[in-house]
Amino acid sequence: MEGKYTTGLVNKEMPPQFHETVSTIIDALIKPECLKWDLFIALLLIVMKENNFVLLKTTEGRAISIPEYILNGKTKSSSIREASFVLNGFQNMPLKIIACPFTDVTLIIATIPEMHGETYSHCITLSRYINTSALGIPSDYINLTELISVLRDRIINPIKGSILHYHKYPSPNLFGLPDDIVHKILLCLAVRDVLSVGESCKKLYRIIKDDPLWFRLCNRDFPDQDKTSEDSWCETYIKLYLSEQGERSKSRYYGTSGFRQCSLLSRYIRRISDSRWEVIL
Repeated sequence: MEGKYTTGLVNKEMPPQFHETVSTIIDALIKPECLKWDLFIALLLIVMKENNFVLLKTTEGRAISIPEYILNGKTKSSSIREASFVLNGFQNMPLKIIACPFTDVTLIIATIPEMHGETYSHCITLSRYINTSALGIPSDYINLTELISVLRDRIINPIKGSILHYHKYPSPNLFGLPDDIVHKILLCLAVRDVLSVGESCKKLYRIIKDDPLWFRLCNRDFPDQDKTSEDSWCETYIKLYLSEQGERSKSRYYGTSGFRQCSLLSRYIRRISDSRWEVIL
C-alpha cells in the first residue's frame, strides 16, 4: 500500500492549513510513481537535446531548460506530457513529443504537424529501465544504453530523418534517401525482411506499398512468371508466393494441419498491407 512521505516541518505556531499544504506538496514531489515518470521524461528530453533538438515552452515560444519543463509539469493535473521541439537550423518546423503512461508502459508519440502529421510511436516498459529500491522509490537507471538506443532508433532518428528529407538534406539513415535508392536496398533483402522494414514507420510503409517495388521483386524471385491478370504487382507476387508455398506443402505436408493451413491462405491475399502476412505463411 502506498504511504505518505512526511518531514520534520511541523511547527505548532503555524496554522493547520499550512501543514496540510506543505504535506500535499511534498507527497506530490516525491511520490514514487511520479518520480519514476519524471525520471523517464527527463531522460527522454536529454536524449532529444543531445541529438540537436531544442526544447521549447510552446511551439512558438522560447527555449526552456529541462528542469523548468519538469517543474512546470508538476502543476498540471494530467499525467500526459507534451513537449515541443525544433531541430537546430529548422525553426520553421516544430514537432511535438507526447508521452502517455499506462501503468508500467509508456507510449511515446512524435509528430510533425507541418508535415501533415507525420508520426512515429513506440512503447517503453519503465520497469526495464528504472530501478526501484526496497522501499518502492525509484533510485537509478538500468539498461541505459539499450533505452537510449531504442529512443534514437524508434523516435529520434526517424523524426530527424523526415525533417532533413523534407528540406532536401541527406541524412545517415533510410529516411533521408530517395525512394529509388531505398528500392535498391530492399531488393537485397528477403521478402520477409522487406515486409518487416515496412512496419518501422509511415514513410517506409508507403515505400513498401509501391507497385514498382513489387514489380522488381517479382522479376527477382519469379523471373519466369508473367502477370496475366489485372492484379497489381503486389497481388501478383502474393499469388506466386502462395502457389510456390502450396506446392512445397503438398509434397511435404499433404493431409497434415500444415497443408490445411496453407489451403486457407487465399483469404489473406487482400491483406498484404495489414502487415506481416509472411508470418501467416
